[in-house]
Amino acid sequence: MYRLLLFLLSALLAVSPGAKAQQNSLLWEISGRGLLHPSYLFGTIHMICPDDFFLTPAMKSTFEKAHTVYLEINLDDPSAPMKLMGMIQYKDGRKLSDFFDSADYKDLGRFVKDSMKMDVHFFEKFKPLMLYSMMSAKMLPCAKEQAYETEFVEMARDRNKPIRGLETMEEQVSIFDSIPGKIQAGMIMDMVRHYDSQKLDFHRMVAFYKAQEVDSLYQMLQESPDTKIDQDLLLNRRNRKWVPLIGAAIRQGPCFIAVGAGHLGGPQGLLSLLRRQGYTVKPVQ
Repeated sequence: MYRLLLFLLSALLAVSPGAKAQQNSLLWEISGRGLLHPSYLFGTIHMICPDDFFLTPAMKSTFEKAHTVYLEINLDDPSAPMKLMGMIQYKDGRKLSDFFDSADYKDLGRFVKDSMKMDVHFFEKFKPLMLYSMMSAKMLPCAKEQAYETEFVEMARDRNKPIRGLETMEEQVSIFDSIPGKIQAGMIMDMVRHYDSQKLDFHRMVAFYKAQEVDSLYQMLQESPDTKIDQDLLLNRRNRKWVPLIGAAIRQGPCFIAVGAGHLGGPQGLLSLLRRQGYTVKPVQ
């Protein structure tokens, strides 16, 4: 279930388009405004192959300095898997096939059978983004993926660092629920019809991420033709909500805050919003 939620995040949040960052870095120091100790903001990619996963010495050392770890949601919550299972299924009689015409549903069935070795009817009771997330996961060229969020949870547990969330799982799933089912179905069919090109784009994104080429990553995402998802819904409103939460947290002590890299850049990104609040935000190499 943790994997599923992270797939949803990687499919929709970390790859959402943003504006260019000022410098190439995934790790940023937050200081100023009377803070006794700096805190650190890190941009993740929610799913990546183990061979591509990396943590630099600076990333590790800043994690060690933090008293508290913040993620988008608290993945250390033991009740999360059962909560999530309940939230990704329809309880009102709707089903997956309701959102597709018969021809598209047949094409989808063939795709799921050929690429995922599953019957599409298995997903009938689930919301479309459940299937979309699993299709997205197939883009990874490895049998077993790795996630920065789960790695940070394990590191925090080992060091007895408290783990907090900037939002609840209910709040995050409600974002997906606000996307109409027909639009979700359209996203799925776009992937079915353009899977190879989307897979190449995903691999390019991973290459930019590994090189910490934030400008190149943002430029690539800005040029994406996928405009079906409301950027304000996925990024901007959430960023604006998170900034006061981050401000309150870092006043209590040094924090390590890890969110999807798509939340960092742009005029409504966390870097700009924190600077507008008077913080000094600078890259850490």
